[in-house]
Amino acid sequence: MGEAERDAMADVIGRMTWAEQPADRERLNFEFHRAINRASGSRRLMSEIKALGAFAPIGFYESHDHWHDTANRDHGAIAVAVAGGDCAAARAATEEHFVRAGDRAVAMLSERGFWR
Repeated sequence: MGEAERDAMADVIGRMTWAEQPADRERLNFEFHRAINRASGSRRLMSEIKALGAFAPIGFYESHDHWHDTANRDHGAIAVAVAGGDCAAARAATEEHFVRAGDRAVAMLSERGFWR
């Protein structure tokens, strides 16, 4: 990831921190993930993300309390690791973020009676 991409990612994170409207948060969340995914240069990752994204409705993660703060914290940790060139830390932060999001998705489905 080049300097321009890192700067753009930091800008998105800054705007996410202050965004108040759910639609703005969702758009900025998308922008952050798109920047990270594109920077990977992995066509396989982009294909998998596209497939997974088709199943998550717009507003899915913003629809519960505290996700905004959690996402901001997670995204900040990922950005710091990426900007510092610390691949191991970037991977660990990304895995934790992904697992946390998946756990929340399962909990939301359970709350809605999906598993019954």
